[in-house]
Amino acid sequence: MIVLSVTFTVKPERVEAFRAAVLGQAAQSLANETGCLRFDVSTDPEDETRFLLYEIYTDEAAVTAHRETGYYADFRGTVDPWTKKREVATWTLIGPDAIDPPPSERG
Repeated sequence: MIVLSVTFTVKPERVEAFRAAVLGQAAQSLANETGCLRFDVSTDPEDETRFLLYEIYTDEAAVTAHRETGYYADFRGTVDPWTKKREVATWTLIGPDAIDPPPSERG
């Protein structure tokens, strides 16, 4: 499984609008994409302009499918001007909820 962590720093005057947009994006992804298993949205308790997205997808094809949706394009088009900084990291989930362990760990 593929994990994406995405950190946004948003312009202060756009925090509430960003919050609404990103929660909508998360809800659409979970409702419409079978390959999207988790989409959490968090905020920094010490800096309201910082958001963390934690997303889990079944595989790379599911990540690609997510990025090709119309609502993803709409989200990016809307929030990119509100964003001061965006960082994306890609991870491989190894447990405890990983469905398919790496070949070296299969018994």
